[in-house]
Order: sequence, then structure tokens, then C-alpha cells
Amino acid sequence: MPNVIGMTAIILYSQNPPELARWYSTYLGFRMEQTEEYFYAAIPLAEHGKATPSAFIHLGIIPAKENLAGVARPVMLNFKVADLNQTLLELESHGIAPAERLQLGYGAFAYIKDPEGNPIELWQELKQQPTLNVL
Repeated sequence: MPNVIGMTAIILYSQNPPELARWYSTYLGFRMEQTEEYFYAAIPLAEHGKATPSAFIHLGIIPAKENLAGVARPVMLNFKVADLNQTLLELESHGIAPAERLQLGYGAFAYIKDPEGNPIELWQELKQQPTLNVL
């Protein structure tokens, strides 16, 4: 059986890698790097209770080998944000509006898509209220 020791990257196939990399840089603030074949950004993993990240995952954007127009996207990217309302105000000022907003007991969520149709979930962790057990 394989011995998986961790996840290192999420790869997006793109019809236009430079434009998609520019979108992620402009609207989500990722520092995109470029190699001869692809673009990538090191994104800090959200770690409960830690202000400074100690681990990163790479977001890679590589050229698609086939036309992806109209192809279903079976993966959704999930990015944790510090302030969902502020993030959405900034995105909406650029014409990027959420398709849906949702609030659950542990978080607030909004759903957008990048220019190539990849679904993105933005979420803000909500402070948990202590549970009181009264007998």
C-alpha cells in the first residue's frame, strides 16, 4: 500500500495560464511565480491557533492539453480568509460577486468562480461559543 506522507500541491489546468495566474494574484493576493512550463504560488496552510504559518501548499497553474470549455470542474478550492465581508467588498468592487453565501455554526462561507470556471469557497472561521451543560 502507498505511504502518502502529505499533500504538496493543487494543480489547475488552464486554457490561458498567464491570465489565470494574473487573476489569482490580482484578486486573491497570491504571489505567483513563473517557470518555463507553469505558474505557482506557495499558500500558507491555515493552522488552528497559529498566527504564523509553518506549512504551505502550492497552487500550480499549467497549460491544459485539451479544450476545457464547458468541462465540469470536479474540484473546489477552499481558501480561509480573515474577514469574509471585507474580502467580498474588495472582490465585488472588481465585479466578482459571490454566487451564494452561507453561515453555519463554525464558519461563514461565500462561493465564487475564477475566470475559467473553477469553483472557489472562501470561508471565515467563527468564534465558537462555549457550550453550557445545564442539568
